[in-house]
Amino acid sequence: MLFPLRCLAVSTLIAWPLCIPAADAAAQDGFMFRPPVATVEVRLGRAMYTADSDVYRLITDELTLEKSDFAAFSAGADLALNAASHVDVVIGLGYTHSRSPSEFRDFVDQDDLPIEQVTEVTHVPLTAGLRVYPLSRGTAIGQHAWIPARFTPFVGAGGGVNFYTFRQVGDFVDQSDFSIFNDELKSSSTALALYGEAGGEYWLSKKFGLSAVARYTFGEATMDDDFQGSALDLRGLQGSAGLAIRF
Repeated sequence: MLFPLRCLAVSTLIAWPLCIPAADAAAQDGFMFRPPVATVEVRLGRAMYTADSDVYRLITDELTLEKSDFAAFSAGADLALNAASHVDVVIGLGYTHSRSPSEFRDFVDQDDLPIEQVTEVTHVPLTAGLRVYPLSRGTAIGQHAWIPARFTPFVGAGGGVNFYTFRQVGDFVDQSDFSIFNDELKSSSTALALYGEAGGEYWLSKKFGLSAVARYTFGEATMDDDFQGSALDLRGLQGSAGLAIRF
């Protein structure tokens, strides 16, 4: 009996390093030991603004500009903090910029040359909101491992402060005497804005994935400085895609 017992003890010691709990082994192969507590997303995309306030109507009437000219390159980053199994608190920072050359439709200078200018519009929104995941983002296996879902769609809403700059540089016509002058016209201030969004994340691994979002912004700013009293339409649809990293 002694020999079999010794054989059993030796074989147990040899096999012990290989007997890792199943959940721990799985956690080292695409699984996580716990649900993520935060996600960082960085995206690039395009913003299409409604451009339907009085300042936009004025410049599209007088200059060779269309509303579509104010479509803008966009970039953004979100920090999402896990608040519940289906809810994140999201803090975001964005940037959009458009640059549109133009000339007066009905006026030329004394040499019959176009009267040219450039219009630039920049938005930097700082926002906070909630993001809701209607489907489960993963499944817990006991207390040792968490299996993340491959695709996690979401909807969200929030608001914040939009830092904007509206700037025109070039030649202009004085409507009182029709003289031509060179100037820089500018308004730079802040305004409150709200947004709603829908999107999703596709996870390539337990930490890295792809993110895509469609966001619609609501709001209007009262302009100052050279455009005192005019309204700047902040409404627009933005689509973007990029990289997601979770911790």
